[in-house]
Amino acid sequence: DMTDAILEAARNIRTTEPSIVFRWHSKGRLKTKRLVFECIRDGLGYPSIKHDTIGTAQMMYYGRFSQNNNGATPEEAHDWANVLCMSPGLVGRRKAQKTRSEGGGSLFPAKIMEITLANGFDWSYSNMQLGPKTGEPTDFKTFEDLWEAYRTQYQYCISLVIRAKDVSRHFEGRFLPMP
Repeated sequence: DMTDAILEAARNIRTTEPSIVFRWHSKGRLKTKRLVFECIRDGLGYPSIKHDTIGTAQMMYYGRFSQNNNGATPEEAHDWANVLCMSPGLVGRRKAQKTRSEGGGSLFPAKIMEITLANGFDWSYSNMQLGPKTGEPTDFKTFEDLWEAYRTQYQYCISLVIRAKDVSRHFEGRFLPMP
């Protein structure tokens, strides 16, 4: 239907932009899957194939780490859309690419682990306390203690990214409005 029409148009127009993403599911129509592979065979580099079930599970999983109850409901998780180039994202406020400032906000798990192992202190770059104090690693008795400290630091980082995006959205709406 609509997906088939988009794929056929992409093959006829032969343009690389905008890029197209296909949410693959085992119960998808065979005709549509064939069109996907024909587009790829034509050498245009799209559509990018994303696994629908994994994307939905990922949206549900990320919601577990929300400090402000910003996670996905099951309905929202099933309605994910591709955000920017590669990642599944939720639609709606704070949940998908809605404005030019939506992208970015990368998190680096290795850096978060470094900060976790330094009780929230960034000794290697800024030389300042960046995260909450989650304990000295020498005091951790179990892996679960380390994991909980890491999880706390990760949640804090996610909260910072969301707040930074909210500020940029506010100013974008005020100074760079667009329809």
